[in-house]
Amino acid sequence: METEEELLHRIALSLLPNVGPVIARALFSHCGSAISVFKERKSLLAKIPGVGPKRIQNAFTVSVMDRAAKRVCICKKA
Repeated sequence: METEEELLHRIALSLLPNVGPVIARALFSHCGSAISVFKERKSLLAKIPGVGPKRIQNAFTVSVMDRAAKRVCICKKA
């Protein structure tokens, strides 16, 4: 079963700006988990085919994790 932390990071991955489902899947496949995507160095993520430095530069922000956490809370209440 998926942990709450993995769920949080999967939701955050889906909320990254300029990252659609194809790029999100590439990031996930390359790193092995959503948590690992957020732990990986940006310079290595930028080397993944189709990703590039411009897409990664501003994608990983604290606000993405905050928004993801709010969505997890909403799901828990439902």
